[in-house]
Amino acid sequence: MRWFLSGAAAVLLVVISALSYFAFTAQLGSQFLGVFQILAPSLATILTAVVALMIYASQQATQRLWLDAKQDDEKARLASTIYKEIKSAENAIEKIRAKNIEKIQRYGPNSFSLINETAPPILPYESWTKNKHLFVGALSSEHFDTIDQSFEAAIQAEDCRAWALDLFRYQAQEKARARVDAVNSLTKELVVERLRASKGHPTVPGLLDDGIDNIKDACEKEFYRLTSLPSEIFVPKELGDRAEQALGSFKPIINTPAGQALKQLCRGYSL
Repeated sequence: MRWFLSGAAAVLLVVISALSYFAFTAQLGSQFLGVFQILAPSLATILTAVVALMIYASQQATQRLWLDAKQDDEKARLASTIYKEIKSAENAIEKIRAKNIEKIQRYGPNSFSLINETAPPILPYESWTKNKHLFVGALSSEHFDTIDQSFEAAIQAEDCRAWALDLFRYQAQEKARARVDAVNSLTKELVVERLRASKGHPTVPGLLDDGIDNIKDACEKEFYRLTSLPSEIFVPKELGDRAEQALGSFKPIINTPAGQALKQLCRGYSL
């Protein structure tokens, strides 16, 4: 469009220049001069409109180029972020798998959870889901699907990690609350026994002879042993099943053609 308007303006300029030349060289009162005087205002108006359209089209083209460049830069920045996220997820999942293999070798296949509260962060930030529409045309359908499936598995794995962490924190708080309640109850009972003894009432045989403080310390240690071991934390079977499914579905992509295609979209952004 811009080239067409530029060519049209050039043609009209040549026509007007030619007509002007003949008008100045023609004799006054000639027929050609009369025709020129009639056509000149119209031609000038047309030329002005063409030039204005040309300027407008040039501005619009420049604006489109600027927007396209900005969009391409934003896509490259997002591609770099997504590349880093999936690479971090691969490293975390590899560590979890290695740790699980070690547990299986030491304790057997039924003595571990695939993802627990000690697992490293898998996908704390997830940029793919809300931005993947920008890469529909930039990646082949095969590469797009590969990346999408890996991210879906990583999201599920991260959800399992968050679930395990929330479960651990909740149970740790419940243990702390139960221990404080038990200690308070034991202390109350011992105080009552000491008070009964001071008033001459019968008490639990041997209780005061063994020493109330010693009994209290021994009871606290036993209660701590029974309730504070990590093995006492409840882990639902559903968590292990979902974690196993997530780790089984996750496929590394960094060293695959899909990963290389994503890497090329990063341009100059650091990886």
